Amino acid sequence: RRLIRHKVSPRVGIADQLGGIMLSYGVIVALLVRQQTGVGQKLDVSLLGGLVALQTMWLQAFILCGQQPVKKPRTETRSPFWNTYQAKDGKWFCLSMGHSDRYWPGLCRVLGREELEKDPLFDTHEKRIGTSGTILVSIMDKIFKDKNRYEWLELLDKHGQISGPINDFQDVLKDEQIWKNHYLIESKHPDFGPLKVVGFPIQFSETPAIINPGAPKHGEHSEEIMREILGYKTEEILALKEGKIIK
Repeated sequence: RRLIRHKVSPRVGIADQLGGIMLSYGVIVALLVRQQTGVGQKLDVSLLGGLVALQTMWLQAFILCGQQPVKKPRTETRSPFWNTYQAKDGKWFCLSMGHSDRYWPGLCRVLGREELEKDPLFDTHEKRIGTSGTILVSIMDKIFKDKNRYEWLELLDKHGQISGPINDFQDVLKDEQIWKNHYLIESKHPDFGPLKVVGFPIQFSETPAIINPGAPKHGEHSEEIMREILGYKTEEILALKEGKIIK
């Protein structure tokens, strides 16, 4: 038998790393199910599902309390080419570009500031992400306030830039893909009624995961565990309850 391993590379994004880890986990679970039942099945894993699962604690808190997580200050970013920006409509988007030499001329055209390409402050990659990085972020911040997000994303794509929208949790709750893939599900809590909860990120075709809508109450399964696992008889369990040893 072979041990399935997933080697994480520092050059691979966290979404890709998480996708590989989830897939490895899903394969191991599916092999175990096949060993025990003889049933094979199809796995469905996605980067979107992984990122939703990665934010379970914060997303579930937002669902229950409406509180958005605190963001890291943008000024602490290492590179203006790997940063977030706010458009005229208040919506945010991100740039996700590595070595800036490849993207700098096109970005200057997007910004409408072609003269920046040869500017001594920004004429090398080291300057753009180093000593002049903060200045460049400030320039880009002002320019990106001139158009709405969808306009910038279209323009960035046209000029070969790597960008994408940044959705907050309110956007996540409205995303059709999230619900269609069961990354968020409707569940019924025994005390609080219908609730939206984060689903399981790996889809198993034959043995789907079940999300328990609520944690067990104190002593809820004591009798079941004592009878089926520990082998206690009914009269013994009743005696323990009468003695208030168990609930």
